[in-house]
Amino acid sequence: MRSAYDSLDAVVRDYVFRSESDVNIYGVQGLIDRFGQQPARSFVFTLNQDLFVERHYYNGKALAVLGFSLGDKWFSSHRRGPIEPSDYERLPTQAELEANKQAYLSRDTFYYVKLHGSQNWQSADGARMMVIGRGKAAQIQDEPLLAWYAEVFRGVLTQPDRRLLVIGYGFGDEHINEIIAEAIRDAGLRLYVLSPSPAGKLKADLQHKPHGQTLWEGLSGYFAHSLWHAFPGHQKVTEARRHIERCFFG
Repeated sequence: MRSAYDSLDAVVRDYVFRSESDVNIYGVQGLIDRFGQQPARSFVFTLNQDLFVERHYYNGKALAVLGFSLGDKWFSSHRRGPIEPSDYERLPTQAELEANKQAYLSRDTFYYVKLHGSQNWQSADGARMMVIGRGKAAQIQDEPLLAWYAEVFRGVLTQPDRRLLVIGYGFGDEHINEIIAEAIRDAGLRLYVLSPSPAGKLKADLQHKPHGQTLWEGLSGYFAHSLWHAFPGHQKVTEARRHIERCFFG
């Protein structure tokens, strides 16, 4: 598994936006930055453990990695080297976390939350901290920071007047679906999905997913576009991008 992620990271760090056949990385950065420009705290939640965002989001409001500060170190256009031993970050213990929770969330800022850990994180015992395979909910509860992340995820989504834009998630994780469904049912969360597949395919797929019916009934907007369709390499602002931003941000 370590070798697979190291190979993935080699592809990520070597990625360069070159041609019209590529997704316009600057446009995607701009979409992410729209969340950061909101008047209160905003969040990017991800289930991915790779470092694509850390290595390629640098034209926008600074992201704060919830639980410890990696902003100056990781979110940079100059971050292209392999992960060195000094780049691994040790996660806080339960005691350290309890002592700093309020400070971590004390600012109206832009937070990046890796719900399943990251390939450059280590537990206090030195093990790599990534939630993979079966029993994800139990793995999360065994790691103090990730258990808190789950609480933050639920707390954010279950506040009034919340909107969630989902990109690249197939709704296959029961513990994630449960929180989204709870927020739809109890707090009126508005769910939006960006996916290249027709909406009918999502509806059919959700029939076989945990809490799928609630997720479908709570869908407020569906954008049937690939990232390239919305953010093509010629860098022109497309009608698809305008539609996404108009519907989601108003």
